[in-house]
Amino acid sequence: MGPSSRGGICRWTWRSRGRSTEERLPSTDCKEEEMFRRRDVLWLSVAVLATVGLLVACGGPTTQQPAPTVPPQEEKPTKPIVPADGLTLLETRCTACHSLDRVQQAQKTFDEWTQTVDQMIAKGARLSEEERAVLLKYLVETYGP
Repeated sequence: MGPSSRGGICRWTWRSRGRSTEERLPSTDCKEEEMFRRRDVLWLSVAVLATVGLLVACGGPTTQQPAPTVPPQEEKPTKPIVPADGLTLLETRCTACHSLDRVQQAQKTFDEWTQTVDQMIAKGARLSEEERAVLLKYLVETYGP
């Protein structure tokens, strides 16, 4: 009998091995079909394992819970803001542009110091109205005529 394979079904044939011995062997086409079947099973296994690995890596709930969001609160100073004294204002604001020697050598009246401080504010010195008043008082008391 010859090899026979129909519709993807492998058929076995009887072949003679000698005088009275016959053995049942698969046909040549069956060996090829079996090889293709093993290859298909291998690729199917690889695809299933890759899919499972991808699902495990990307899916599922995490065990860590995100930290609850706390609404931002306004910062409240722990101590009341103490207005700066005249010397501190003079040292921090005026010396940004010139030395204290210039201020210490001037002997000005209240109106002259007011004019000088207003000129410095116009040139970019940063002073609030309260700080301006404190600085003027200090300048007149310390460096007045």
